[in-house]
Amino acid sequence: MHADWPRMRAFVPLHQRVKVKDAEQFDRVVVVKERRVFGDDLAAGRGRWMLLGSYQREIPHLIRSGAHRGGAVVWSMWDGYLDKPSGVRLRRLLGGAGIPLIHHRTSGHARIADLKLLVDAIAPSRLVPIHTEAPTMYESTFGVRTVLEGDGAWWTV
Repeated sequence: MHADWPRMRAFVPLHQRVKVKDAEQFDRVVVVKERRVFGDDLAAGRGRWMLLGSYQREIPHLIRSGAHRGGAVVWSMWDGYLDKPSGVRLRRLLGGAGIPLIHHRTSGHARIADLKLLVDAIAPSRLVPIHTEAPTMYESTFGVRTVLEGDGAWWTV
């Protein structure tokens, strides 16, 4: 368990709530019940929250709740995606709500040496490779038990 877990909060995006409902796997949100944060909580505590992850589909809901006021969206992917239809829609949505879009580019691909530093710093009990062309090499490369999970599969953390 992560040392900061007691202080962490959980925001469950609409698309994940729908997935839980459709699959009738309500136990997936019960585990975060005491730490759960809703759009209204974000709106009431502006300046205290940061959402880390891909919440593009959730932005309209956050805007409706008022949680966006005073906030910004940091885009850390290739800026060419912003010229695609979904990126154009995102920029239009953010502009209409007065939300700044800050572009802070990362390469998106970590070097093995950097991944080793991360694994050493975190010291996980297992690794679940994602977005990689060589998932079967993780165990021998990092010396940590590796669990392979399929794209879109539910798995317990």
